[in-house]
Amino acid sequence: MSKEYQYEGFANLFKGIEVVGGKLYLTKNVIIHSPHKFNIQSRETIIDLKDITEVTTRNTFLLVPNGILLTTKDGENYKLVVNKRKSWMEKINLLRRQH
Repeated sequence: MSKEYQYEGFANLFKGIEVVGGKLYLTKNVIIHSPHKFNIQSRETIIDLKDITEVTTRNTFLLVPNGILLTTKDGENYKLVVNKRKSWMEKINLLRRQH
């Protein structure tokens, strides 16, 4: 797994009822959400790009246009809140097409 980052930024990941703050990293093969140390849930989440079937926009609290929804082959949904949503989606989709 390559850890050479193509893109990175701050992001929140919804895990159940908790919103886990941290950093989001995009490599050529995976997306990594690395939580801040002060979160209750402190494990990294790693999503393989080849497992992602859909990347769509979502609104946080039904109003704020800053979310991304990643859906995987196994039906998992990853809800993220990011800055520069359009850039994230473009970069994720570009790398997905290369797989």
